[in-house]
Amino acid sequence: MPIAAPPIAGIWDRVYPNGSPKNVLYDMQTYGLPVASASAMDIVSPKGKTTANAIVDHTMSAALRGAITVLINSDDAPADAGKGDNILPR
Repeated sequence: MPIAAPPIAGIWDRVYPNGSPKNVLYDMQTYGLPVASASAMDIVSPKGKTTANAIVDHTMSAALRGAITVLINSDDAPADAGKGDNILPR
């Protein structure tokens, strides 16, 4: 089953299916990732504004079990944020 990867309250600026720079999709709200595949994705945050975009798949029960990522953009973010035991913001 493909997994849809939407950034909540955000838009993928560019999606590179299979990581190939020759295959670029622009301004995608969501992108389906088939099983055993990968893609590179760019998201652009507004300049000077702190943002936090949650990324989930559409199997929301997976998010309830911890399958969720939060991209945090902040000039004053601690250097160890998102690493080791500091996965969630304090």
